[in-house]
Amino acid sequence: MTRNLILIIIILFLPYIASSQQKSDIVTISGKVKYQKKGLQGAMIKVFESGNLYTTKVTDNLGKFKFTIPINKNFVFEVLKKDFVTKKIAFDSHVPENENWGWSYDFTVELFEMVPNLDISALAQPVAKVKYFKEMDDFDYDMEYFNQMKSKVDKIMSQLKVLKKQAYQNTIAKADKLFREKKYKEAIVLYEKAIDYDPYSYYPDDQIEKCEKFLSENNRNEKTYTRYITEGDSYFTLKKYQLALNNYKKASSLKPSEQYPKQRISEINKLLAELEIKQKEQAYQAAIAKADKLFESKQYESSKQ
Repeated sequence: MTRNLILIIIILFLPYIASSQQKSDIVTISGKVKYQKKGLQGAMIKVFESGNLYTTKVTDNLGKFKFTIPINKNFVFEVLKKDFVTKKIAFDSHVPENENWGWSYDFTVELFEMVPNLDISALAQPVAKVKYFKEMDDFDYDMEYFNQMKSKVDKIMSQLKVLKKQAYQNTIAKADKLFREKKYKEAIVLYEKAIDYDPYSYYPDDQIEKCEKFLSENNRNEKTYTRYITEGDSYFTLKKYQLALNNYKKASSLKPSEQYPKQRISEINKLLAELEIKQKEQAYQAAIAKADKLFESKQYESSKQ
């Protein structure tokens, strides 16, 4: 197997090496943490020396980091971020006694998201080991160790593929249920999660677009509903019941499940019915009074009418 082919195979799991030498007794470590081939901001690199925390770095907005370690020590770089699977890289900085160069070492680590039921127990061990090679007079990864880890890593990635498909389907099912229940904000959160499991599917993006459209319409309806209620309340206070009734009916048509406009409509209908009875009673009394007056003046025909 050629060196170039090996580099292509291990790019997701092992560091990419580029070393140069300067007079000193330290190793300058720099690199990048990626997710889906893009720099991952906010990833943490914990550096342990013989089991004790030596230093901690956090990646910048491009996913980059840089720090130094002394030579002739054993380190483990732990690369982690919430909701992602942690990867470790062992680094043996021992060099021959007659060497007193400052070394630089660059590597890239590709993280992937954790999914339910994924067995990552194999990753409790470092995915790569780096050490000094006399024949190269430089640091490089340990190919023998890589060959030992490759089958374990391949098994994890195969399992990840299956579990991602299952997680995608389960997440879409939950999101669709929320969509049918018109819980569009909650649905968007799950559709976006589904994209993490399958970034090549168009369906979640289409559904998010629909959710945003409905949310926009709901927002407009909410503003119109509030205006109708405000105007209805104002007319009600002024006892302009018919105008108030018209506004409450419009508000109720926009939000049929809301009880307030329905209560006001019922209240106004009752008031209008009572007002109609009162008006009829007043009209009756006025007609009787007029008839009695005509009767007393012996205008019997007019009084009869």
